[in-house]
Amino acid sequence: MAKYKAVILSTPIEGAEDQYPEWYQTSHFPSAFALEGFQTAQLFKVTDLAYGDFPASFVVMYDIEVESLDVLKEQILKNDAAGKITDDLIDKTKLKAAYVEAVTPLVRREDVFPVEKSSEDNILEAVTYRLQPGVTTEEFLAEGDNSIKFLQRQPGFVSRRLIKATGEEQQWIELVWWKSHELAEQAGIDVQQSPECQKFFGLIDFESIVLLHGDPKRHWVRD
Repeated sequence: MAKYKAVILSTPIEGAEDQYPEWYQTSHFPSAFALEGFQTAQLFKVTDLAYGDFPASFVVMYDIEVESLDVLKEQILKNDAAGKITDDLIDKTKLKAAYVEAVTPLVRREDVFPVEKSSEDNILEAVTYRLQPGVTTEEFLAEGDNSIKFLQRQPGFVSRRLIKATGEEQQWIELVWWKSHELAEQAGIDVQQSPECQKFFGLIDFESIVLLHGDPKRHWVRD
């Protein structure tokens, strides 16, 4: 099944603007959902112009999953001809529509400008441990890079730091921020089954591990 969005530039007939949102929700959307493939629908009102002219006062967005757009378009024409699509308040002389398909992944602001969060709303996991004899810093950090793949899949993960203790060849400090105690504890259970983390754990002397979870109570920064 392919995923698309249908983008509709929609304008009501004269005198119908006030009732347009309720009409779309109670009349038009149900007739659209009678078609195979329509998954979600939402109506937006144009409130201001950002650039140039805009040829409609409302925008409709549909999420669609279909095997063939051609089949869907035939189905729409057939239902429209049979009067099964409620469209009596739409000014068809101004109607514009297109099917669009995503060609990039969804990009969030934090993907471009990552921010390390350590607010008082987050939970700190502090771990100290020693490495197994003979394990080098380069080897340990390489496996640390690999193990981060597991953490980045966890819903409560915020950030992580690996810190080498000064003057202690094999002593390390690991600081991990979580959104809640519950999410940190669940990740601690799930990590035992993570293939990315097994070699990382194999480099650590487990008898030396000290682990603490804590709630930040004060945060000072230099003025």
